[in-house]
Amino acid sequence: IHIGVAGPATLKSLLSYARLCGIGASARLLRRQGANLAKLGMVSAPDRLIAGLARYRAEDQKCGVAQVHFFTFGGLRRSAVWLDAVRRGEIDWRADRNGFTARVEL
Repeated sequence: IHIGVAGPATLKSLLSYARLCGIGASARLLRRQGANLAKLGMVSAPDRLIAGLARYRAEDQKCGVAQVHFFTFGGLRRSAVWLDAVRRGEIDWRADRNGFTARVEL
């Protein structure tokens, strides 16, 4: 199983891609979530999702997850910088260990 994940991106860029791809229901949901205009410009990274997938794969090595690939909706450079920081271990785990934050400026 190969899992596709959106790399670091703003809600605004995700809405743009949803509109281009004709994903109406998802775009409407994102618009409702993005009612707070301040959130439109904030960059969100898939830290919690990646941490959860890694934990799941470590606990069940027969789960079938072979790899994760990233969609660079927020830009290739932003995704590469984030991935490189994660690869180098430049992360801070959340107190509940259910995710992390990469120590990079996105």
